[in-house]
Amino acid sequence: TLHLSNRMIKEMPTTFVSSSYLSRLVTLDLKQNLITTCPEFTFMINLEFLDMSENQLATLSQSLASLSKLKQLCLHDNKITSFPDIRNLGNLTYLDLSRNRINLLPEYLLSFKKLTTL
Repeated sequence: TLHLSNRMIKEMPTTFVSSSYLSRLVTLDLKQNLITTCPEFTFMINLEFLDMSENQLATLSQSLASLSKLKQLCLHDNKITSFPDIRNLGNLTYLDLSRNRINLLPEYLLSFKKLTTL
């Protein structure tokens, strides 16, 4: 578990995000920061909870699709206009995209059997 909420973070350093020790990380809380660019999540293979709500994100990284164990994804209160293809995230139970600039959600989200909150 790594809680980095409300710390005025503007970006995640590449050296931090690419650290192999992150492969054991299950919870990452980055809410209430000033992050404008979504970090790469390539090494976070065991991540189950990701909160990047209340930042300044306009786009999301396609590497989100590699988080196959992700269960909860909180992205509310950003500036997101489009959503990457996350068909691989069939374990999602919670997805919050409220208060963004997304006009249309992908239809495949309706086929996520475990998704109880959208």
